[in-house]
Amino acid sequence: MGTFGRYTGPKNIKADKIDEFACAVSKILNYGGMMHLRNVEMYNKKICLLDPVTIEKGKDVDFYYNYFEEDSWENAGYVYDNQHFYSNKIGSNEFNYVVTAVHCLYEHYDEGVGLPEENGDIVDSEFFIGWFNHLLGKNFSMAHRFRLWDKAESYALDRIEYDYPLKEKDLYCITPKDLMKYAGGIDLSDLLYIINGTETLTEETVAPGTYPEDVLICKKAILAFIEKHGDEAYNRILELLHKPYDIRKNETDKDIKQVAGSSLFLHARTILYLICEMTDKPFWPEWKREKDQVYRDEKLKTYASDDILEYRKKGQEKPVKEVSTSEFLRNNGYFTFYNTPEELKDRPYYYVSDADRLYWWDGSDEVVINSKTEKWLQDVAEDYKEALAQTPEECDTQKYVKMVIELLYEVENRYKRVFAFQVMFYEFIANGTRKEYRAAIDVLRKLYEDNKEDAEFLKDIHNWEFTSKNVICISGRMNMKRYLALLANVKLREKYLGF
Repeated sequence: MGTFGRYTGPKNIKADKIDEFACAVSKILNYGGMMHLRNVEMYNKKICLLDPVTIEKGKDVDFYYNYFEEDSWENAGYVYDNQHFYSNKIGSNEFNYVVTAVHCLYEHYDEGVGLPEENGDIVDSEFFIGWFNHLLGKNFSMAHRFRLWDKAESYALDRIEYDYPLKEKDLYCITPKDLMKYAGGIDLSDLLYIINGTETLTEETVAPGTYPEDVLICKKAILAFIEKHGDEAYNRILELLHKPYDIRKNETDKDIKQVAGSSLFLHARTILYLICEMTDKPFWPEWKREKDQVYRDEKLKTYASDDILEYRKKGQEKPVKEVSTSEFLRNNGYFTFYNTPEELKDRPYYYVSDADRLYWWDGSDEVVINSKTEKWLQDVAEDYKEALAQTPEECDTQKYVKMVIELLYEVENRYKRVFAFQVMFYEFIANGTRKEYRAAIDVLRKLYEDNKEDAEFLKDIHNWEFTSKNVICISGRMNMKRYLALLANVKLREKYLGF
């Protein structure tokens, strides 16, 4: 078993949007912390290096590790030529969030109809869209989810083997309850009638001039036709649904004439679900067989006032409120803080913050350095100044490279899954003649020693996935990660360390 996600649509992206879509996927994967792990073996030591996932034009990618979850899952990746994003088991934490985000992104680019799913359940995409609006600079709304019939139909027909391919709860996953007030209309009514039946439709409950009244009138006409024609009624009405508008309009058979009249302004699906209900047939299998053969030329009535239609339109097209990357990555799942040791229970819960995203700092508001992080960076800068003052001008570069390899090996061994970035590693081993680089490595050694008390909590981890975040992300260990991120971010490093 396990957790799997997918997007169900055809992934039919317009040619002039393919590069834009790939760039958006690339940014989601990158800022979401998806990484390649690159192995390096030198001086009898094997270390792992982090290489952020990005998508280059025309090139495929494959990956399995997330920087924030600090764990591997089964391979996921992107095939550029057919805009295909794939994944296997994705877990339930940050790796999952980022994969699911890509599945949600498809809805905004796919010319076809589809939905993001997790283990067969529809994903409420509103939170993900808020992140897109922040990260990608978009004004995406939930308007695509108000194609309610199209979305629900695709979901139900994909689950046709189930006794109940579509349930009411599924509607509230397609269009969340807080947005359902902007839905209304014929599509929602039809879907609720299919799910719950039409027993509540009576002359006492329907208002004149409304859609429910027209459905009730059609229902009574179908019932009368069934009572007169028995077993033949179903096929006779199906034949009617296959006829064009003018023939239905000029129907001369007085027994079916009223049903034919309703067909001029009701969807064929409406008539089909009514007769299915009255003949105890499951609607969705019947609709799957008939939907491409029935009429599509009805002239729908407008039941809502202009004010209501405008209210719905504005609500549907309103951009989703932005969600910052740190907020998006906030992990508060069932097992996030499970079984936290007594010694750590007085510490605040760990959540991803911009302090953990120093690698992505670029001077914009994407990563904000608050006062606490600023103080930590200033303290590191002071340590660096002291180390620089004590660093000799000359060194044996071969010994330096060996020392860097051994120190990174020791860091990972003590602090678990704390890796240097590949770009930083190769820059540093290529610049052993410069004292600035050697001083920065001396600070890494100092932090390695200064935080060893917290490292004691990491010794007995047996199952990373179910270990409390307060253990995995204990402050001493995160200091090591943050410093390595600082060294990898040249612009940030220049700001605080001066090189």
